[in-house]
Amino acid sequence: MSSILVSPLTQRIVLFTGGAVGMAASLFILVTYGKYRASGRTRNRMVFFLSLCDFFFASKFFLTACLIGHLDQFSPYHVTSSYSDPCFWIGAYANFFAAATVSWNMMISVRLLRTFPARSDVKQKGWPYHVFVWTYATINTAVLIGLKGFGKGHSGCWIADKNYILIFSIAPTMLFLILSFAIMIVMHIRIKRATRDRLTSDALVQKELYFRVQLMKFTLVFVVIWITPIVTEMLHYFGLEYNPLSFMRLVSLSIQ
Repeated sequence: MSSILVSPLTQRIVLFTGGAVGMAASLFILVTYGKYRASGRTRNRMVFFLSLCDFFFASKFFLTACLIGHLDQFSPYHVTSSYSDPCFWIGAYANFFAAATVSWNMMISVRLLRTFPARSDVKQKGWPYHVFVWTYATINTAVLIGLKGFGKGHSGCWIADKNYILIFSIAPTMLFLILSFAIMIVMHIRIKRATRDRLTSDALVQKELYFRVQLMKFTLVFVVIWITPIVTEMLHYFGLEYNPLSFMRLVSLSIQ
């Protein structure tokens, strides 16, 4: 069943509004982190990098909205064949930071699991996390650039071919989100056990557990927000999309 695309005016309103909300939320986290860093109370730096990637990813929707008037309407899975197309490079820009954002969320989960029951802000080697995130985002985007996989698609300037969306976006994102969710379940069980065994009576330990729970909530909210675009992308891939789903995808992606 083919989908009816959201009108250009609706796309522009949603992308501008959603992009603004996403950028504002990310900027709030970045400013808050900066204030804590200045006061010597910095906690998990990965949240900073995730929010930074989120900010740049959200800015993509502003750029896309600016192009809608010139492109009339984004067509479903129309792959650009020219590197000179601005939409192509906006798509590459968006893909890099989207891949990095999802990767950082998983890295936060992995770090929580590895450091439990120690403090989550203890000095650890952070370079393995950076190597994984930036290498994955770079390779993923570079391969798509080589394949000319970016262009004018149903989600604006991004990956335009539905097979490339499945391979380079849906599949890895689903894997990262599932792993993050699974780690949160394991963390929940571990915290419950620690509480049951009365290992959390110390005030400092209680404070640390509280911080970990907040990080777990942060990652879970991230997972929930990304579920909608993943589900709608899958439905679109199999031709089971309606106009409301197109709208939901635009909203969830732009405000994520």
